[in-house]
Amino acid sequence: MNSFKYIALITVVCIFTLSMIIKSENKKDSLESPKGPIWAGKCSKDKFGFYANLNYETCSIKFRYIPSGNFIMTNLNEKGVIRKSQDGKEFTPKVTISKGFWISESEITQKTYKLITGESPSTFKGELKPVEGVNIKDCMSFLKKINVLLKDQGFNLPTEAQWELAARGPKNKYKDLPTKEVAWFRSMDDLKRRFRNRIKESTKVVKGKIPNNFGLYDMLGNVGEWCIDNHQELKNKELKDPLVKNSSGKNVIKGGRFNGSGNYCKPGYRTYCSANWGGRYVGFRIIWQKKNIVTEK
Repeated sequence: MNSFKYIALITVVCIFTLSMIIKSENKKDSLESPKGPIWAGKCSKDKFGFYANLNYETCSIKFRYIPSGNFIMTNLNEKGVIRKSQDGKEFTPKVTISKGFWISESEITQKTYKLITGESPSTFKGELKPVEGVNIKDCMSFLKKINVLLKDQGFNLPTEAQWELAARGPKNKYKDLPTKEVAWFRSMDDLKRRFRNRIKESTKVVKGKIPNNFGLYDMLGNVGEWCIDNHQELKNKELKDPLVKNSSGKNVIKGGRFNGSGNYCKPGYRTYCSANWGGRYVGFRIIWQKKNIVTEK
């Protein structure tokens, strides 16, 4: 008789625990359910999360909602290992993004860039390939025009921290590994084949690989992506909504590239270049956020 009571008690406890977990998850979902941007009218939801479409004339940009979260910024170098200071210390700050934001599902294409700016700076032509050959001034000019066209001031480049949170995908779901399934990059097999067949390297049409678990394409590989941050060496401290603005004249680039090593195709890899430089392997994607949060690293 006592064993039956024990089993019944355990069953009740399990059911109660499960109901509390479900309630907690539902509460979390409701807190992270975003209000659709004005320019989208409403937002919808699929297996990746919330999304909203920006439609303008003949182009459409799908934005994915990235909820608030935190991660460890791993600060990887070109060999895929954590950078160390001169005294041998590793700088891997814990970063918190306190407010959700919307980010374009793919890099801005040449078609969209030309429609908004009337210009076509890319070396590797193709309407659905990412625009490249753009510097920070070009990116900001594009953003200014789209803000004016849509009577909005919320469009911007992502901060490095926003970009990395989006690239990593939901916590514990996205593996930080470069693979042929998720990224365009240069492997030894590619080099041998291109040399043998005299094939020229080029950017690829966006959305040609599988997306990460936020539903974002080409966060790794294809072209590197400009961030709004000026470059600065990381410090080993906790950061909340970091954004670097300084007089270095250099901006952070994230994501690796089609003609680079697979070591570059990690969310934690970071590099930088002069804000005035517009190379053939660097493009950008954009975010929308009702109110930008500005904090120094």
